[in-house]
Amino acid sequence: MLEGKFSSGNGNTPAFWGYKCFTPEVLAFLRKIQLDYNLSNSAFAKVLGIHCTTLKKWLDGRILSCSPENYQSILKLLKGDFDEKLREARQVDAFLQRVRNLYGQRIRVQYALLELYRKFGVLYLQIRSIPRIARSFIHIIREFLEHPVTSIGMNHGDAVIERLLSEKEISASKSFPSTFSSELEFDWGIALYQHRVFVHLSQSSLADLFDVDWTTIRNWEHRKRCGLRGGNMAKIQIFLRGEADSYLLNHYHYISAQREIYDFLPLILRRLLEKTQILLQHVSQKGNDAVSLLFHGLGQCLEQLQNLVLSVSL
Repeated sequence: MLEGKFSSGNGNTPAFWGYKCFTPEVLAFLRKIQLDYNLSNSAFAKVLGIHCTTLKKWLDGRILSCSPENYQSILKLLKGDFDEKLREARQVDAFLQRVRNLYGQRIRVQYALLELYRKFGVLYLQIRSIPRIARSFIHIIREFLEHPVTSIGMNHGDAVIERLLSEKEISASKSFPSTFSSELEFDWGIALYQHRVFVHLSQSSLADLFDVDWTTIRNWEHRKRCGLRGGNMAKIQIFLRGEADSYLLNHYHYISAQREIYDFLPLILRRLLEKTQILLQHVSQKGNDAVSLLFHGLGQCLEQLQNLVLSVSL
């Protein structure tokens, strides 16, 4: 399946490097392996020990040769020597996809909701000394929250979210403390607890990621009934290595932003924010369309409030 001839070389690559040429059968085999194991380019590339860009160029047919080292890796793949690595990579990919699904969209809309109420708070502080206008301001928000989501109107919620998030940058992620020590016997139960606390996840939230009951997380952290079934140990290792932190640290920043905005908002707006968060949880169960409708309505609500404040200032 791999041609044995050497590359004749070009202006940049000497012929003695011995680059092997791919055949269409080899490319078809690589694509089939990736499809069978349902792997992303980055996960498959990690198994082969190459950069994901190189793999993408192979699969797209833009590079039809490889180095002798990569040639040996492909031979091992053909012989089935990488089957165990492929299965582990599939577990890693599935776990990270679960993290993305649970936190990616959820954190995005939570940030947007906080940013909306921050804007509400800025406007409210400008007119709170005028009781009649302040009452109208609160009435507009309350009236919106009492309406069914289906009556909000056209589905432009995604545009509202993107506009809100583009106006507020989230701080960069923190580096997380090392949970491993070469001098002490490693206790993964303690490490799991430490890293969970660092990324500000409850036992229930971590249980959602691992697709287990929260009592299982508690038992793992206390090393009780620690028989790990399926790929749970692989998931724990991924979590402890920080491979999911790019998603989970968004959760950390959301909590930080929530605390800051709660401190900033007047009490009456805090209560309305809590109501809106409950409504958000409710509509999330109906799918993305309902969430988009909710944010479209909140965007319209913000416009009304801005016009109200503007009319007072004029």
